Amino acid sequence: AAAEALGRIADPANSSALMVMIEHPDEQVRLGAARALGLTKNEAAVAPLRAMLMNGEGAAVTVAAEALGQIGTPAATDALLAALVDAEMSPRRHAALGALEMIGEPAVGPLTELLTSSRDATARQNSAEALGWIGSAQATQALVDALQDGSEAVRGQAAWALGEIGDTAAQSALERA
Repeated sequence: AAAEALGRIADPANSSALMVMIEHPDEQVRLGAARALGLTKNEAAVAPLRAMLMNGEGAAVTVAAEALGQIGTPAATDALLAALVDAEMSPRRHAALGALEMIGEPAVGPLTELLTSSRDATARQNSAEALGWIGSAQATQALVDALQDGSEAVRGQAAWALGEIGDTAAQSALERA
């Protein structure tokens, strides 16, 4: 509760105490500190939150992803993109997808870049899914191009995402497919 209160105050001077608390041996203290760091939107919190997301388990993964989503900067978005390589619907991947959806439009560019340039089919598939959850027409062309991807799973996820976007260009591409 104290950590969350510090986060709501959003005084940058509190961030250093919260950064220490994120390493505390007690899980509840760590989780409270992570939540508070998300509230502060402090860019310096991205690295420890990314570590919590990638190395944590259980609630730590969810809280870290949510905090990164609240921070919402390009570095926070990149930290969430790193979790999209999970082939299974792991808690890490699920939390990252939710946080990217929360970021919304600012995440579309990095997700589109991942969709169009990654060599990892799982990352491309998961980025298409995130783009569908966001539902931005800005992603339409990249998703249309992904209908020609070498991976059936990527093509299927791109088709689903285009259906979620539902604009005229998406509908025309789906009709052609």
